[in-house]
Amino acid sequence: ELAKDQVVVLCSEGWAHVAGEYTRPFKPGAVVISKRAQVSIVPVNVTYGNYPGLWIYKFPIKVQFLLCALMPWLRSGAVVTIGKPVFYEHESVEEATELLRQEVIDLGVS
Repeated sequence: ELAKDQVVVLCSEGWAHVAGEYTRPFKPGAVVISKRAQVSIVPVNVTYGNYPGLWIYKFPIKVQFLLCALMPWLRSGAVVTIGKPVFYEHESVEEATELLRQEVIDLGVS
């Protein structure tokens, strides 16, 4: 149970990308919680400064993360962009989740 003025942070995609692209659908949990609690969602995009490039995809995911951990310059620096609060009152959970995904992607583009 949340007390008044507490904040919950969720990563709707549940994944960090070494290539900096959102390729997976977002999970609906943030939207479900928002709708049930009647609170807004603040979309946030985190864009890392350096990426190793698509060559890293040749390796299994565990090796990718190991390479990034052992060579921190592959993923250094970050820009955090915070969007305006949104509340998807009339959209279905599926529609709202996709709208939220697009909001987060758009924040990374601007």
